[in-house]
Amino acid sequence: MANAEDPSNYEIKISGETTQNISSIVYFDDYDNYYALISLTEPVYAAKYSITTYNITDNSIEQNPIPGPFTKKTEGVWLLLFYLRWVFQNLWWALIIMAFAAVFFISYRIIKKRKGLVKMEGKLIFSDRIEKKQVVNLIDNSKKTHLTLHINGKNSFNTDIRLHGSIIIGRSDICDIKINDNKMSRQHFSLENTENGLILSDLQTTNGTFVNGVKVMKPRKIELGDTITAGSCDLVFTGG
Repeated sequence: MANAEDPSNYEIKISGETTQNISSIVYFDDYDNYYALISLTEPVYAAKYSITTYNITDNSIEQNPIPGPFTKKTEGVWLLLFYLRWVFQNLWWALIIMAFAAVFFISYRIIKKRKGLVKMEGKLIFSDRIEKKQVVNLIDNSKKTHLTLHINGKNSFNTDIRLHGSIIIGRSDICDIKINDNKMSRQHFSLENTENGLILSDLQTTNGTFVNGVKVMKPRKIELGDTITAGSCDLVFTGG
C-alpha cells in the first residue's frame, strides 16, 4: 500500500459528525495481509466510527485506490462523556453565564417572596422578619404634630399626625409615613416624641437627613419652624 502511513490521508468521524484527531499510524505488511494500526488522541467511545481514506493506493501498476469509507461499531467509553467534555472545553463561558443567571434568578425570587430587604442596625434582613407591633394606649397624652411636606419645591402635602412614641418616614411599605421618592431611603429617619420634645434620628441613610441645611450626624431635637430635608422632600414642623 502506498501513502498509508500519512495521518492526513485519513478522516475519522463519530456517528458521521465529529471528526477525530489521529496521533499516530503504524502500517503492517504481513505476507499479503495489509493493515494499519491507528491511534487517536481521544479515547475510543462506544459509537459508530467511519474512516474515509484519501490518496492511498495499492502497489499495482494501476495504483488502484482502496475502497471506502469503512464503518465500525466499537465498544468503549460512553459517548455522552465525549459530548460533555466537548461542551466544557468549548462552551465553558456559556456555562458560567448560565450559572450566574441561575443564582440571580433564584436570589430575586427569594427576595421577592420575602417582601424585599431592609437595613436595620447596619444589617440587611428580610422584610417579613420585622415584627409588627400593635400598641394600645388607653390614655391620650400625645401631642398633635402638623407637618407640611414640600416635594421638589413644587407640590405640597399637609398631614396631621398624632405621635405615640415614634414614627419612621421613608419609601418602604413598612414605614408609618411612606413617601414615593427615589432619592429617599427605604427607612430614612425617625421622629420620637419625648419629654424633652421631638427628637429626629437619621437611620444610616445613603443621602443623609438635614435639618435647616445641616446634616444630622446624631439624634437632635426639632424646633418649631425647622425644615427637615430627606431625599427630594422638605418637611416643615409647624405645630406641637
